[in-house]
Amino acid sequence: MILDELEYNSWYKCYTAKSCRATGLPMVDFGYANYIQKANVWLSKSRCLKIKKPVKDGEEPVAFLRVYNGYVPLYYRNEEELC
Repeated sequence: MILDELEYNSWYKCYTAKSCRATGLPMVDFGYANYIQKANVWLSKSRCLKIKKPVKDGEEPVAFLRVYNGYVPLYYRNEEELC
């Protein structure tokens, strides 16, 4: 699993940029040009819980989102299918 191989900062509860970059997955932040188009499809673990589609064991992330002290994984969900 990708996340098992990444360097995790347990104090800040996020992954380091260097280890996320090594995966080759997209790394986005709120200013990223294409993130607006993906914001309702690439969801954090907490947003997945909010829409009642929790992240399953072994599920791989599709991208990483920049937070204040590192990166958190994003998972593919389609919120629009729920409406």
